[in-house]
Amino acid sequence: MDLNIIPAVGLLIVVLFSLPEKGQDKSSTHRKYSRSTYVKQNNRLNSRAAYFRDRRQTKKHNNKVNVQTVAKNTDLDYESILTYITSTYKKIKKEDAELIAQSLVEYGKKHELDPKFTAALIARESAFNNTAVSSTGAKGLGQIKDFNYKSLKISDPFDIKQNAQGTTKYIKRMLKIWKGKSDDIQLALASYYKGHGAVKKDNGKLDNTTKSYVKDIMNNYKKILSIREKKESAKWR
Repeated sequence: MDLNIIPAVGLLIVVLFSLPEKGQDKSSTHRKYSRSTYVKQNNRLNSRAAYFRDRRQTKKHNNKVNVQTVAKNTDLDYESILTYITSTYKKIKKEDAELIAQSLVEYGKKHELDPKFTAALIARESAFNNTAVSSTGAKGLGQIKDFNYKSLKISDPFDIKQNAQGTTKYIKRMLKIWKGKSDDIQLALASYYKGHGAVKKDNGKLDNTTKSYVKDIMNNYKKILSIREKKESAKWR
C-alpha cells in the first residue's frame, strides 16, 4: 500500500463519521441549546441598554434631581451607602455602618425617599455618629431636637433605627411642604436646618451659612450617587 494515501484515508473516515444521519436536522442540536441562551443574552443586552439610556438621561438632566424616587435595586443603594460610610468615616464601626445603611434603605422605601439623600444629610449633621449631641441639644444621626420626638415616634434618639426613621420622615415632611417649588430640595434642606417657619419668613431666601449647609449635603449626595453608578456600571462589564 502506498503510505502517502494513509493520511487521506484517515481524513475521509473522520468526515464520514461527522456527517449527520439521513433525515436529521444538523442544526437542531444547536437550536436546542442556543434558544434559552439567546433569550438570556437578549434580556441582558436589553437591561444593559436601558441602564446606559437612563444614565445618559440622568447626565442630561443632572440639574433636575428627584430625591423622592426609590431605586428598584435597593441592594445597590445599601452597598453604596455602606461603602461611602466605611471609606469616608473610618471611625464608625462596621456593624453600625451596616445597620445605618440597612435602616436608611428600609425607611427610604417606606417613606418613598432616596436613602442616599438621607445618608448625605446625616453625613453633614452627625458624620454618622449615632451618639452625637450638638450644642443646642440635637441628638443622634439626624441631630433631631427633643420637641420632634413625639411626632416622629422617637423614644431613644441614640437608637440607630429610630433616628434613621425619624430623619427620613422629617426631611420627607419638609419636602412635602415645599412641593411644587422649583427649588424644593434646597428649601426642604434649609427648613431641616433652621426650621420651616424661619425659611418661610425669609420668603425662601437663604443666608450664606444655610447655602453652605445645603451645598455640603448635595455634594455628599453626588458622591454617593457616583459610588452607586460605578457599582452598577461594573455589573455590566
